[in-house]
Amino acid sequence: MIKNSLLFVFLLVGLNVFSQGFSTDREKFTKEFHKCLSDYGKGDFNDFSKKEFPKFILEMNGLSDKMFNKMVVTSNLILEKKLKPYPELYNYVYSMYSLALNKQNNESVNAWHATIDKLLDSRNVKRFEDFIELSANFFSKRILSSASNYTWLYEGGVYNFDSDDKAFIRFESGNLICRVDNKDKKEAEKKPFVDSIVVKNTDGIFDPFLKRWVGKGGIITWEKVGLSPAESFAEIKDYRLALKSPNFSAD
Repeated sequence: MIKNSLLFVFLLVGLNVFSQGFSTDREKFTKEFHKCLSDYGKGDFNDFSKKEFPKFILEMNGLSDKMFNKMVVTSNLILEKKLKPYPELYNYVYSMYSLALNKQNNESVNAWHATIDKLLDSRNVKRFEDFIELSANFFSKRILSSASNYTWLYEGGVYNFDSDDKAFIRFESGNLICRVDNKDKKEAEKKPFVDSIVVKNTDGIFDPFLKRWVGKGGIITWEKVGLSPAESFAEIKDYRLALKSPNFSAD
């Protein structure tokens, strides 16, 4: 009887802690966030929650009070929606950290978060899961789209999130890259990809849901087959790509 009573008390305490949600105190939030992820083992996410994130929040004061409070409210909502601490909550907090670390302008941050708010308010949480995964992959590795055999990235340049009826990302003055992975495990250590496409100094608008890229301008060279980029190159104007495959075509 005593054991059952104690178990009941522990359950009530646990439910009470969860109902209170994350604290608006910065130090408490970092500890609660790390504790949420501790059940998922060790990895980059664990190191981030234990070292990088607390330092950024507490020592560097990397998030304004407005952004921090918004992050706390949304983090609580993510758990209320029965989404997992890892990867969904982690991807969200990491994305907020990255936006602040990269000093994205307020318009870009607000547009990105407006998309988050809409997705969490909808019934289709899968779209939130996909978008927040894409966000974290982009912020950490500049990945726009990937599959088992290829990866599309955008390196260099600048980017801004925007939205009207739906979210999109604007890119300027960077390189759009597609890398086809080397599936030979022995060769992959020395040569990680067997082919690549690089559109240098190109602008574009990316739809993160449809994985569509509308590009403007850029230069393609054939250095990979030994041709001089000064003598052999192609200047392209407007082009459209579906980043669901490693194919490229342009007039």
